[in-house]
Amino acid sequence: MNFLSYHLDQVLLPADRSPLHDPMFKFGIPPLTFDRVHGGHNTTSGFPMFKIPIELFAHVTRFLTRADLKALALADRDCFRLAALSLFNDVQLEVCDSSYQCPIGGQAPSTAFVPHCVRQLTVSSRSNEGELLAKSLTQEIPLQRLSRSIFGVINSSLPNLHILNWDCPGVLHEPDVGTPTVHNSLPLETLSLEVSLPVRPQAQSTDFFGSLFCLVAPTLRQLIWTGPLREDDFLIDSNITAFPNLRSLTLDKISCESDRLLNLFLGKDTKVQSLSIDSSPSTRILFRFRDNIPTLRQLCWINRDADDHFYRDFLTFLDKNSDLETLQIEHPIFPTFMDQSLLPFLQQNFDYLTSLHLVSDAAEFPEQSLRALASLTTLRRLWLSAGNQGFRSTWEVDHTTILQCLSPLHGLEILAFSHDTYTTNVHPLAPRFGDYYSTKALPADLDVSKHLTHAEFELYQGKDVEYNLGITQQITMRRLAWENWHTEQMMEIANAYARTFRALHWCFVGQLVLAPGERTPFSTVGSPPEREPCLSSLRKMMSIAHWRPI
Repeated sequence: MNFLSYHLDQVLLPADRSPLHDPMFKFGIPPLTFDRVHGGHNTTSGFPMFKIPIELFAHVTRFLTRADLKALALADRDCFRLAALSLFNDVQLEVCDSSYQCPIGGQAPSTAFVPHCVRQLTVSSRSNEGELLAKSLTQEIPLQRLSRSIFGVINSSLPNLHILNWDCPGVLHEPDVGTPTVHNSLPLETLSLEVSLPVRPQAQSTDFFGSLFCLVAPTLRQLIWTGPLREDDFLIDSNITAFPNLRSLTLDKISCESDRLLNLFLGKDTKVQSLSIDSSPSTRILFRFRDNIPTLRQLCWINRDADDHFYRDFLTFLDKNSDLETLQIEHPIFPTFMDQSLLPFLQQNFDYLTSLHLVSDAAEFPEQSLRALASLTTLRRLWLSAGNQGFRSTWEVDHTTILQCLSPLHGLEILAFSHDTYTTNVHPLAPRFGDYYSTKALPADLDVSKHLTHAEFELYQGKDVEYNLGITQQITMRRLAWENWHTEQMMEIANAYARTFRALHWCFVGQLVLAPGERTPFSTVGSPPEREPCLSSLRKMMSIAHWRPI
């Protein structure tokens, strides 16, 4: 037994996230059923759940929190079998930079069935990218053993694995990295690769990717491949002729000077329905010369570093694929191109467009752009952004104008704003540094007590405490009051949109996810509500470049 087999048997490390209890849990991969993993096992537990039909187990456990599942696992062996289906459905394997081994994390009993519960495996590193790339140049043998061991474990111990996420830069760059040869196929449905390779004094290519693609090609339905990688960094096996079941493809920072790679994924017999692609030279060739892709329904263009000629080629590609249902342009585009070319083109040619994501290079969305958007009456999902797309938001949104301009979009179901910011009527002596979200400045006339509980307000007042502690408590409580006040403001905005867009059932505004209850207006999702500066829920809900069920 190699060291990874031992760790997967002894120390499976459940991922921190729990898709079942995420607000977007429908995008998580569901656990396997009890009879799928434990077929032929006769339960002897007296736990009440085992008195219901086995088909209903999953409908009950989906509502249990991770703490509930851990408590359930301690009841008896059958309860552990049941809880393990969810606890070990999504597993993270961390590579330790000192030994290139999986460190001991959350412990689980040594039971043979636990690896059979794993459907999604994420391989990551505790080292940052630069450190791992530097070490990978001098520690070839451990890295080769690591790669061989991981794929040996996948083939021998994880028979139900459907999704592999590789987020471990530099580990797979060796030419003889030990391509998986335990079986002739690796029946994955989703493969996510995020690999950075070091610049070498002598050009060397790795055949790892080609060998891996050879194994997964027959069954792969979704590929997410992120670099940066240059074309001379990898070799693609000439024996691979097609991916017959590929439905979703993301290629980002995979620089290809030739079109062979794209022909492999998007040949004449392709069945790809969802395509996310960057601005590499081969993408320009695709946009310019590729005919209609009959199955394509969703397109995301990662348009970094694109020039005017690239935008014209992009419109050429759109013209050949006017039956798209989803269009996403990830990076800012000039208002002139948006107003004079893109939006009129979409209005005239796209009859089935239901989802749109646009980022304006301007400080805001002009009324002209908004009214042009309102002409796309088939839209059901709309994600808008403007201004600075870094950590500091600069788009001061005028929701009144947006609401008036977009009112013809009666069928809107999802509405999202990112990098939006707001002005506050603060005290003249209030600090002016930072942006709206970092300053957290309350309005000058705000009654703080109305945004804190009684106990929190007492802490804010700082009575009968040491001076420094009182100041610290007051700062903390003012920040909490600001978060509560900001949440209330965003709820009012979401409900204003809901009164106009009757079908609206999900909104992202002010870095908050908001949705209505069965009989209640829009409110935050999750308790306590948390802002999401990294837009994780929004990307999960809207971005086709991220994993989603297909």
